[in-house]
Amino acid sequence: MGFNAAYVGERDKIGLINELRSQPIAITPFEPERQRGYFDYVFEDLDTFRESKSKSLRLLRAQT
Repeated sequence: MGFNAAYVGERDKIGLINELRSQPIAITPFEPERQRGYFDYVFEDLDTFRESKSKSLRLLRAQT
């Protein structure tokens, strides 16, 4: 519940900014490659961060 609520809040704020800007911000959600336990989402770890950063950069390059 907590993780989903944070995601929905962030997504809604980006939607609000899109309404106020002339150039919208695109949102492309994706899931992490590996499964994590319920409590693992509370704490960040560098491997998950690096994998997500790498995947987001690949998606960004593919869009341009």
